[in-house]
Amino acid sequence: MPDSTGARWDADQQRWAEGARPGPAGLGTPPQPNIPALVLVSLVVLLVVVAVGIRVGASAENGSPTADGAGSTDPSDEAPSGEPTGGGCESGSVGGHCDAEEDQEGFGNREAAEEDLEGEPPEEEEAPAPDGYELRTDSNGFELHVPEGWQREDEGPPEGVFYLQDGRRDLIQIAGFEGAHDSPQEAMDALESGVRGNAGFFSYEQDYLGGESLAVELNYVYDHSELGTRDVYARTFLGGDGEVYAVLAAGSDDDWQLTQERYQTAADSFCVTGYDCP
Repeated sequence: MPDSTGARWDADQQRWAEGARPGPAGLGTPPQPNIPALVLVSLVVLLVVVAVGIRVGASAENGSPTADGAGSTDPSDEAPSGEPTGGGCESGSVGGHCDAEEDQEGFGNREAAEEDLEGEPPEEEEAPAPDGYELRTDSNGFELHVPEGWQREDEGPPEGVFYLQDGRRDLIQIAGFEGAHDSPQEAMDALESGVRGNAGFFSYEQDYLGGESLAVELNYVYDHSELGTRDVYARTFLGGDGEVYAVLAAGSDDDWQLTQERYQTAADSFCVTGYDCP
């Protein structure tokens, strides 16, 4: 049993011993803790904890981000339920930024606007001439397709320009009336009236094609004293400059299909230079 003389239990000897517990070998009496230093460190730690707590509380009240990147906002600032938030993004919004695959309307509209400014419609190209024909740009201010190798003669108004071969047996005539007629219909009526007195004259009914050009067509035949029966196809119409024009093709009645093809090709390809030519 321990007594007042300072007896102690020796764990190594498993018995009571007298005297103080020996310290580790070579160390002597263990150092005593520095009580003032411990108290000072504890006060510093406490002040730091209090300061951090105050800062966190202020951040939560102001809705600013905290140290871990999360923030709180005033519920009154939130968008009403059912309305898009995050700058117009209804879905795919992460951290207030629109998902790239979900909302690119603004970027797309900007690209479309830039394309509208930069992308001008390509210039219309002249349709290639059919086989056996060539494009002729006439000095009188028009273009059309005529058979390859045909010669040009300019008779001046009112007859106009002729493209022809073989002594006028086959020809295409282009006439501009220079304001003599107010409409294609009036010009066609005048043309038919002028040839009606030819020998053997016979005509089919006029065919009103209409459209922007107000075109009118006529097919007639008559007897020529040297060339025999002639088959004639004519069209009067408004050109791109608003003036009245006529395109006419004539040939042998025996070759009426070829004459009709030449007429159709020339009349359909006619355009006024600087107005409706590609």
